[in-house]
Amino acid sequence: MKVTQFGPSRGAVCLRLLLAVSLLTTIAPAGCAIESEPGLYPVASRVIEGYPDISRGPWGDPSVSGVVLPEGPAILAGGSLLALNGTRLEEQVRFSSEYQAITAAERSWILPRELQPWDGAIFMVREVSEDIGQDGNTDTHRELVLVDITGDGMATEVLLEAPRIDEVLVVPGDDSATVMVVTSGDDELSGWQRWLSTLRITPGGLREMASEQVDYHLSLLVADSPDGATIGALISPTQIDKGQHDHELRVLGPDGSLRWAASVPGIGLIGAYRDSGEYGWLVDTTTMPGPDEWDRELTLLTEISAERFELDHGAHWFIATGDLDAGSLGDEILMMRDPLVEPGRWEPSLIVGTLADGRVEELHTVAEWDQRVRGVTLADINGDGLTDIVVVVDTEPHVYKSAYLGRVEVFLNSGDGFGPPLVSPVYDTITSLDLIDLDGDGVLEVLLAYVEHPEEADGGRTSYVDVLKVKQGPR
Repeated sequence: MKVTQFGPSRGAVCLRLLLAVSLLTTIAPAGCAIESEPGLYPVASRVIEGYPDISRGPWGDPSVSGVVLPEGPAILAGGSLLALNGTRLEEQVRFSSEYQAITAAERSWILPRELQPWDGAIFMVREVSEDIGQDGNTDTHRELVLVDITGDGMATEVLLEAPRIDEVLVVPGDDSATVMVVTSGDDELSGWQRWLSTLRITPGGLREMASEQVDYHLSLLVADSPDGATIGALISPTQIDKGQHDHELRVLGPDGSLRWAASVPGIGLIGAYRDSGEYGWLVDTTTMPGPDEWDRELTLLTEISAERFELDHGAHWFIATGDLDAGSLGDEILMMRDPLVEPGRWEPSLIVGTLADGRVEELHTVAEWDQRVRGVTLADINGDGLTDIVVVVDTEPHVYKSAYLGRVEVFLNSGDGFGPPLVSPVYDTITSLDLIDLDGDGVLEVLLAYVEHPEEADGGRTSYVDVLKVKQGPR
């Protein structure tokens, strides 16, 4: 049984806690007393339109994004723009079937996306199929569309088209927005190709676009810097010779202009990093000297220098950077030790570290689990100015190989470290997460997209979006 909408009564909220997730493993006590305990509590739920009875489809996994429009905060899920009204998710706009919210990343790693609206408009993907020839064949491509919703209807502008749109990063500015898009497609002569396009949009529409072919796109990130928003792009340009592992880190301004670039043998961009007034970007420069051997290393790149930091323990991998220690003068590194303890079973632990004297040093362990971690992101959840940690973690495997039972855990930063997590109910196959303040109280709500699998292996599957509120304990 699935409750898709309910009224504002206390009994309805209790019913949501009991029935919203078909495989919920923790049952709320009589009277719904569990609401008085700190945790993450679902307050609204709705079927994601555009994903009926499927867990994966032409659009990939169902995704959810929080967007702030001139009329207020809203939720973009599937083909619908939703608003939270009390304990109901009400549809404000239903897009035609060829429009969808931009697809989330693979469910193996669940993160919010930098996909902000600009000048009152939102970015969506439109799938276009055209008949070719006389034999009924169709040609399908996708378009990145800027959608401006007004009281009189909807105005659209096609920004670019490609066989596939893999990633979109939006950096709003005062008088323009920079949009970086990763696209790919299969060329009959050259085979599979990937492109990185940089667009500049003004109130008058698309003004500039530059594209280049890349061998392998690695990372696109945006961060605040002393000079405003800064974009970091770690890519592998096509001119790199086969067998050469150097990539190019490009640091761009909010208008997309190149500030500086550096060549680095990187395998991933971790994030911007402040260290006692110095500002740069951290790149994972780990190497493999032999089979199943890892030399873990980070490189801090600035416009004028490159400094390497080694890590003794090879089982670590790096996640993000941020101010995770209120007493420090710079940023810290969030990393994970994820050893394989037996075939198919890992025991991950989340660790805060720092850089010192050419080494990556561990400061303290935030949490440990006996199941896989599916996603980690940083945000100030409760508006106290401190950086908190949000984790999506499995609780146990589902009966289907591609489905997992999981939950969200929020670790609030007290200024002296991280305490026990605020925990959500257990969900069936979480596919997307985002964070947004929907009610203006300064505390971010958690948005989840997930797929509910039936008990019968051949039954239909349905996708949902839930809004979870944070219930804090005493400070």
